[in-house]
Amino acid sequence: DIRSSGLFAIVREGAVGEGGAIRVTVNDRLSILDGGTISASTFSEGDTGTLTINANQIEVSGRRSDGDRSAIAAQVNPGATGDAQTVTINAQQLLLQDGGRLSSETTGQGKAGDLFINVSDIQLAGSDTQIVAQTTTDFQAGTIDIQPTAGQTDVAIAFQDGATISAETSGNKIGGDISLTAPESI
Repeated sequence: DIRSSGLFAIVREGAVGEGGAIRVTVNDRLSILDGGTISASTFSEGDTGTLTINANQIEVSGRRSDGDRSAIAAQVNPGATGDAQTVTINAQQLLLQDGGRLSSETTGQGKAGDLFINVSDIQLAGSDTQIVAQTTTDFQAGTIDIQPTAGQTDVAIAFQDGATISAETSGNKIGGDISLTAPESI
């Protein structure tokens, strides 16, 4: 039995309370590798907690031996009725590669949360590497809002080998929006 390694705030099946918040602050580099995860999720009635990461550089890369990928995620799981809350990333650089994923999604009966990405340099590499706000149900997907790091004026985004940023729906609701804002250039 392979278990995920990482930080988790979970509303378990049968629970009615809200999940706790996760706040990670690192002065330099945060690496989430080889299937590692930072996740706020609900399997029940309660909402997830918020998830906030502050670092100079954030790397999310690789998979476990069973194929599970490294991720930062807020998720409403099948059968859950709680909502996912916001995921906020504050960094100079965000590197997602080799299947790394930043997501807010619902596969249950609650709304997906929004992704706030305050990063001036975003690099995505790999065909299944993605930033995604997604719904597969009749509940709304979150939005993706990308802005430069505080005090910066530009956002640089590099895509390689089929990596994507997407707002998706395969249910009956409208997918979330994607907003890119920079005072000077993108």
